[in-house]
Amino acid sequence: MLVVEQHCNGAAAASYGHIRISKPDPLALTADVAADGTFSTLDGNATIHGTVTCTLPVNVTLTPSVTQVAHRTIIRGAAPVATVACTPGTPAPWTVTAVPTGTTPFQRGDVEAVLKATASDPLYGEILTTTQTVAVTLRKG
Repeated sequence: MLVVEQHCNGAAAASYGHIRISKPDPLALTADVAADGTFSTLDGNATIHGTVTCTLPVNVTLTPSVTQVAHRTIIRGAAPVATVACTPGTPAPWTVTAVPTGTTPFQRGDVEAVLKATASDPLYGEILTTTQTVAVTLRKG
């Protein structure tokens, strides 16, 4: 804090004031993955969802992947990168669909969902990344 004293035209009486300079907080970012999702028996895709929260208005880039082990077979899938507009104080919902990379479709049961969320701090220009790994239970969608 800076204290200011001012005398006008040499007068003995002075005016006093304070100046407070503060640095705004940097961006804080949280990405959550819901514990439930769906799979399609038609195309074998898995759909997961969740929310993103932030302390500054930013666009958040989501990079999701899904892995499942079913009948001793590893099923992997990546969803296209998605962008979510995040507003402070309001959780921004997101939904992505992962396409299996092989010939085995996603199935009922647990999968491991990994979500990487990335945003650029508009005040300080730094890139902030958070990663969540969550067990998601798929049910028929």
